[in-house]
Amino acid sequence: MLTTERELPAKPTRRGRRSSQPRTELGLLIQKHIDRLGITRAELAQRLHVSSSTVGRLLNGDTRVVQRMSAISICDALGLDEMDRREFMKLAGVASASTFAFATGATKQKALLRYKIDLDLAEDHLKILRQMVELGGDAGILLQSAQKWYQALMAEQSYTKDIRLASIQIRFGLLVGNTQELVFPWYERHRSIQTFDEIEEKIFSRFRLDTFQQEYALLYSYRAPLYREVYKYDESTKQFEYGMHWAKRADDPMLIAQMFDGIHNSAVIGKELQWKYQLESAYKDVTRMHTGYRESALAELRYLEAEGYKRLAFNHLQELPRQMRQVYAQKAIKSFVEEQTSVEQFADSYGMFASASIEQNALRHDLLAKVSQAQCLVLVDPEEAIRLLERIRSNITRYYPALLSKVERTLYFAQGQLRREKINPLLLFRPHSPVPHRP
Repeated sequence: MLTTERELPAKPTRRGRRSSQPRTELGLLIQKHIDRLGITRAELAQRLHVSSSTVGRLLNGDTRVVQRMSAISICDALGLDEMDRREFMKLAGVASASTFAFATGATKQKALLRYKIDLDLAEDHLKILRQMVELGGDAGILLQSAQKWYQALMAEQSYTKDIRLASIQIRFGLLVGNTQELVFPWYERHRSIQTFDEIEEKIFSRFRLDTFQQEYALLYSYRAPLYREVYKYDESTKQFEYGMHWAKRADDPMLIAQMFDGIHNSAVIGKELQWKYQLESAYKDVTRMHTGYRESALAELRYLEAEGYKRLAFNHLQELPRQMRQVYAQKAIKSFVEEQTSVEQFADSYGMFASASIEQNALRHDLLAKVSQAQCLVLVDPEEAIRLLERIRSNITRYYPALLSKVERTLYFAQGQLRREKINPLLLFRPHSPVPHRP
């Protein structure tokens, strides 16, 4: 039977069949930026050094593609600015969470896998979560995802001596502890000690102490300040000393600078001369650091100096005239300003330093420093303290929710200084004293 010309299949055009619209939020976001750039999906694939079909799967909901590619490289290929990167990272994190069942073996498993979890996939996901934390992603969502992966990883063979599995377990555990400290109300952050204890007892204890020197130092740098918050100053100091030992063994200048935080214990308990001696000694140590780390470490010391003067201003163990307390508070404010100027001047260097801190990025550290300034202003200028806290409240809610309880407490005492019958400002640093909830 002859085929008529009408029945012949249409010749394909040069551009091919029109691509279907993406079916996921992440896909729609990527397509939006493809359109913004005026490029094709094939051109994006060339930028990413992958096939066009890989980009097609990414746009159409295959979340495993996100895990197999670098999220940062996708952002770079699309030319995303900081705000767009945060949105991408958030959606990428939510998308990758849906691969959790696949990764943990809820679907058909590969016969050759040694563990239920694909360790390559786990490492990729850890990188994305870390990047999202550093970019200021939603800490609550990140905590949920990190906890799921950590619990699943810890359910693997507890007796194994596999260093790679243990390393991933440790890093996920540290991430859980970090995000807990960003989410838990400020005066309950000590609950994260349990997470860090579990890492030490269930993972580190299976290996020689020097197997994970850098990770051990990180754990101490996170846990030591939490003991200070529950008034276990001797234990806190001991933890900082252990941490400094492992930081020096690992020869990591950033971690060494993190351990300077132990100096703050002396200021908290009112030992001013000891605090000044330790601070001076730390400044000398910093001058011997490599230039690439020196400015970041100096900024950290200026911050610690400011925090120290702040605690001396509010020292309730000594009877000091209000004028002397105000002098300490003003010195603290001056040091906070100098530290923030230094951070801005050496933003790239400090950003690298902050990524290893509890705050995880410079923005959260800046918010913490501003709340500390407001605490000092309670003694010096309570009206300015209120204005400062109201200016940064929305950013704190978004990027560092743990600080909200600290903000509310500081506002209460600042407002209390404006009343006819003033509230005792020294109670600001005694968190167990009752403070009415602000409507």
